[in-house]
Amino acid sequence: MIKRIVFAVLGGVSILFSGLNDCFAEDITVTTYYPSPNGIYDQLLASKMAVGDMNGDGSLNASDIPTTSGNLFVKGTIAVNRTTPLSGADWNLIKLDLNGFGLAADSSASVLFGPAAGHSAIELREIDNSGTPYIDFSNDNSVDYDARIILLDNNELNIQGANLVIGDANTTPALELYVNGRIGCSNPQASATKHVFDVAEIMPVEGEVSPGDVVVLVAGKDRVLSRGKVPYDRLVAGIVSSEENSAKSTAIFLIGNKQDALRKTGRQHEFVTIVGQVAVNVCLENGTIEPGDLLVTSSVPGYAMKGTDQQKMFGAVVGKAMERFAPQAPAQDKGQIIALLSLQ
Repeated sequence: MIKRIVFAVLGGVSILFSGLNDCFAEDITVTTYYPSPNGIYDQLLASKMAVGDMNGDGSLNASDIPTTSGNLFVKGTIAVNRTTPLSGADWNLIKLDLNGFGLAADSSASVLFGPAAGHSAIELREIDNSGTPYIDFSNDNSVDYDARIILLDNNELNIQGANLVIGDANTTPALELYVNGRIGCSNPQASATKHVFDVAEIMPVEGEVSPGDVVVLVAGKDRVLSRGKVPYDRLVAGIVSSEENSAKSTAIFLIGNKQDALRKTGRQHEFVTIVGQVAVNVCLENGTIEPGDLLVTSSVPGYAMKGTDQQKMFGAVVGKAMERFAPQAPAQDKGQIIALLSLQ
């Protein structure tokens, strides 16, 4: 026998539930046993339950109750750990108010909603510090996921399985990152000694190279660079960039992965500036350097000097000096200045 109970609680929110075989045949109300409109109940057991007018017909009846056991249908908001509504909240929009509580699938993983350090937050957390939290997106059930956002090694947020499009893209981009707008960067390396940044790309190198070195193409080899050591070398290719925060200049965009390139090709790679301002090694081999002087390779490995021979300079210029280099002591005939990369 199925019993249906209709009762009113907390100012008019009505509940319908059914279950409990071998009960009375007739409809009864909870207020039959407890004073209306409120009651205190030690136990409430049902195989399925509806809260509110689910079908919107203006009345509470059996058609509001779920047809499958184990289901709870709610027309309204479920509030946990609250005795009064959330101040200023639109309860027509809020469906689940957890008041900072978390939903956990098991004892080790959780999704936390609510205020964190005074701010609204949604947090994915591995409670026992094991495993990897992630969010999956899928359009169908043909694969495990179509796109995944996953936290790796505590400091790397990785997007897998899909391209990242920022902005309103009219067509699907073929690139892994497409920005329909502007990218702004401000002081990402606060400890750099000068507020100067460049764009650098990995390139194969031969022999020892260091940040600031002027590098040239190795004659007879494809796409291999080494320190320049011939004055006015037209094989000049660029300047090795710095990845260190404490350097005079620091690369702001690093294109490529040196370790991955080494693993795949077996060749050492370094970041070489392709555009922007960069710290370059310079020497006094051809005299003091003034802002605006064009820089070329010198006989000192990895160092640039100012160019003065117009005929030799064609195709040998690596950049333009933006700072003066004129040390007083002879022992200080080598150093670094900021140059604007300008291959010509």
